[in-house]
Amino acid sequence: MFKIIRKIREYYRQRRDRRRILRAVRRADKLHEQTRQRCYVFNIGGRLVVMSTSDIKEMRRHRVLRPGVKSADIKRKAIYRTAL
Repeated sequence: MFKIIRKIREYYRQRRDRRRILRAVRRADKLHEQTRQRCYVFNIGGRLVVMSTSDIKEMRRHRVLRPGVKSADIKRKAIYRTAL
């Protein structure tokens, strides 16, 4: 009985996560259409955050990122990248 309940919970959890990721991908594509910049989807603290290339560069300028961390390091951790 508990195995069935566990499987049902897991099914709905995966469905919810899939929906969250697809929603973030749509937001990234929409931002890409507006700005014509490459956009990225990141998982930060369990939340999906959409950032453009200029946002990442601005974070480096304001020293939000630790010294020694390159923009390429951050971009490599993205879940999704829009086309150029």
